[in-house]
Amino acid sequence: MKVIMVLCFAAVAVIFVSKQSKPKGEKNNYEIISVKKEQREIKTTIEGIIEISNLTEVKVTKGLKTKEINFHEGDQVKKGDVIATFSSYVTRKGKNGKRYRAERIRRYVSGQDGYIFKMNLNIGEEVPEIAFIIVNPEDIKLYTGNIKSGNKNNLLPGMPVTVKFSDNQKIKSEIIRVEKAGDSGDLRGELAVSDIKGIITNADKNISIDAVSQDKKEILAIPVKTIIKKEKAGGNYENYVYAVDSNNKVTEKQITLGEVNGAVIEIEEGLEDGDRVILNPDNRLENGFIIKTEK
Repeated sequence: MKVIMVLCFAAVAVIFVSKQSKPKGEKNNYEIISVKKEQREIKTTIEGIIEISNLTEVKVTKGLKTKEINFHEGDQVKKGDVIATFSSYVTRKGKNGKRYRAERIRRYVSGQDGYIFKMNLNIGEEVPEIAFIIVNPEDIKLYTGNIKSGNKNNLLPGMPVTVKFSDNQKIKSEIIRVEKAGDSGDLRGELAVSDIKGIITNADKNISIDAVSQDKKEILAIPVKTIIKKEKAGGNYENYVYAVDSNNKVTEKQITLGEVNGAVIEIEEGLEDGDRVILNPDNRLENGFIIKTEK
């Protein structure tokens, strides 16, 4: 089980400073922020499982060609809806005794409420053996993978989750119940199927589920734009910030990064609570520069 940390941070105080003038007389304003401890939510990423049962396979007469398709995969249908129209041609004899080809139209009317799980029809083509498949929404289940019972706080009823598919599509849901998974003592969560079309159209993809735990821990986090990347030998990059000490002297500090959450990033090593760093660094800054606070 992979655990990803989500960062929640409070607003930081911002003050404005200017760097001492370069020889050309240029003057640049810099913003300084104080690094503070902030609350972090723990997001557990678990494998997702879709279970679909009691599928209704619909077959139509062989030799027909598809003329119209009124519903597609993931669409809801109701009893009495015309799902598709088919055509065939027959030879008939006219009043003048001449034979001619006449189109015969047939319509498939749904005999049940449900959703189109699979649509195998294509306009103008002969119908396949199974034209389409219908599923009842109550027969679509979404579960998390198993977790150890000792981590039960990571799966609680009512907990919001994000279901992520391998093509980067996402849907929101929540855990509606937690149950034992077999005889191992492990647990798994059942999720509310809030987006049936989203589940059906992604049923053949790998899925993962992000669940936000109720537990929180303190971390250090700073805006991403405070960080400078520098290329080292071998094409590797290292991350730095420009720290400002009590004498307003600039020092370049190497840092180790954690998880990114939007515009902020976790700092694992290199900074401490209360350190001051420049929010908008540029290539003019160097070690040893003295900056002064604007009043």
